[in-house]
Amino acid sequence: MIDKKSETEAEKEICEVVGRIVLMASLLDNQLNAVLVAALSLGGKALTLAVVAALDPARKVEILKAFVTPISNDEWKKPVLRYADGVEKVNRARNLAAHSMVIDSGGEHVLATNSVAKLLKATDRKSRAIKRVPLNTLSNASDLALKVYKEGESVIANFGRVELERNRRGAAAQR
Repeated sequence: MIDKKSETEAEKEICEVVGRIVLMASLLDNQLNAVLVAALSLGGKALTLAVVAALDPARKVEILKAFVTPISNDEWKKPVLRYADGVEKVNRARNLAAHSMVIDSGGEHVLATNSVAKLLKATDRKSRAIKRVPLNTLSNASDLALKVYKEGESVIANFGRVELERNRRGAAAQR
């Protein structure tokens, strides 16, 4: 039998891991708002950030990917696509953390869904076993979120440089 102290320690660890990925996903979503505003040159308009923030994160990623698809320069395109893919992965981990229950599976904590539709998708038809996700998967996603956040900062800076160049060319054309 597990003593009370180890149960409390396990609970704290679970809450830390789940809480970290949920908060990191929120941080990335906020950064994604800034990336979209910079990429689409929406800055300086009233309530723009609030409108962008109201979009679902999955739609924001779709918009960003669609925006960079026509860019032919891989030096500009690849980092943005890497960033968008990273945000998608972190959001999947966030959804898993927020919408699953943690159960003890032979001394290891795993995430399991309690939604019937997801249970049917997660069931291996041959063995009739339900696929469960180890809790440390979320720790890996948390590390990925930090990496993606740093990449997002450079994406914002790149789009800022594009906007400065666009403004410079516009001012030169008006002379």
